[in-house]
Amino acid sequence: MIYILHQQDRIPIRIQSNKNVCSASLTWTNPTLSPVTRISAFAGPAQNNTAAPRAAGRADAFGVFDDTPCLNSDFRPEFERSVWTMVTEGEAYVQGAEKLGVSVLSNTRAPLDLVVLELKSKPLSTRDWARLRSVGWKRCTVHRIAPTDEESTYSRFRDQFSKLHLWGMVGYKTVVYLDADTLVVQAIDPIFEIEMGAAFLAAGRDYQSGDWRPGFNMGVFLVHPNRREYTRLKRLQKFGLVPFQTSMTEQGFLNVVYRNTWVHLPFEYNANLAIYAQDRAYWDENMATVRIIHYTMSKPWACDTHYAPVCAIWLRANSSVGFQARL
Repeated sequence: MIYILHQQDRIPIRIQSNKNVCSASLTWTNPTLSPVTRISAFAGPAQNNTAAPRAAGRADAFGVFDDTPCLNSDFRPEFERSVWTMVTEGEAYVQGAEKLGVSVLSNTRAPLDLVVLELKSKPLSTRDWARLRSVGWKRCTVHRIAPTDEESTYSRFRDQFSKLHLWGMVGYKTVVYLDADTLVVQAIDPIFEIEMGAAFLAAGRDYQSGDWRPGFNMGVFLVHPNRREYTRLKRLQKFGLVPFQTSMTEQGFLNVVYRNTWVHLPFEYNANLAIYAQDRAYWDENMATVRIIHYTMSKPWACDTHYAPVCAIWLRANSSVGFQARL
């Protein structure tokens, strides 16, 4: 097999072949990345160009599927809009997803699918799924996308590259991802109408050490799935061609890939608790506009007293349909 990267990455290709072998030399020339990397691929015996059709739902060498990355045959998109989360960390996050799902349905008018991204290597229990399905979540089981350097990745972030599968959910026009430690407190229908132009990602600006960062936070983001972009992201990650802060896993990776090309989501869609802790005046001034609270600094099910007023919003939230948060 010869690995050909997306034409957007500006890779000149030189191929030599005869009737027995085929080889390729690729030079990486993406100006946003350094140093220049050369890749040589040996393809083995030359093959007839007519390939047998791949069975539906089967993955290629990069885990790219014909129709959807979901492995479970019972998964079917119902609406063109969808809200996703991922649950890998145990019962507390299942409860978080329960409350999140109810808060989404209580604060949206247009029909949408609620989908939990479940890792095949970390299946949720039957009891967990009974709870999640009771509030409307569908299941999409996917292969875990491992970080290229597990050791240098924060342990709680090691599954996060699996979010890249969302670019492959081409059965949907729009995918909104919300971490299971978020809560929707006002209408979020406008997020589905945000104009992205040619961009592949919309996300909120990150906040650290008392200041807005130039990059984005991946706890809340919006994508319009695209098969070619999904393939490109998978290949960039698999080959380790993007130098990034590995401890920050997919967030560090995508901040390099989409540097200066992402769409900014306003504060109201990712009210990061870091801002509550480090710029209380800004938080208080803008709290009335907040649509999604992101419990980054302290999880609401194990809340530090410093964050008690914001955690109280989550604690008041119901885990059954009909909930509407009170700010």
